[in-house]
Amino acid sequence: MSYFTFLELIKTNQSAQNIPACMEHVENLVCLCDFLNEIRDEFGEPIVVNSAFRTPVVNHAVGGVPNSLHLQGRAADIRPNHGKQFYSELARLAQVIKVYEQDLTEFVIYKTFIHVAI
Repeated sequence: MSYFTFLELIKTNQSAQNIPACMEHVENLVCLCDFLNEIRDEFGEPIVVNSAFRTPVVNHAVGGVPNSLHLQGRAADIRPNHGKQFYSELARLAQVIKVYEQDLTEFVIYKTFIHVAI
């Protein structure tokens, strides 16, 4: 089952266009989507994608590092849906992802989201 859409993985709050310019980045987003679907299945609850693919302009605007894997469509910042138990759900989501940690390039838990990269 697919829970995520291409548009969800390229959305941005910035005014700049945020469309992958090469097929490799699109292919990376497909792989990232597969990974996120697997995590969503294991988690059993909706997951929100704060940010996935970023063009260099968008990455700069949001304060991303110049070598960010978001630029290649290989990273996502995700969180559980907001709710009364948000922080416990964030911790539970981190535990689900931790099982896949050896397959990840990056896995960072922030206060309000989790960054993963394949």
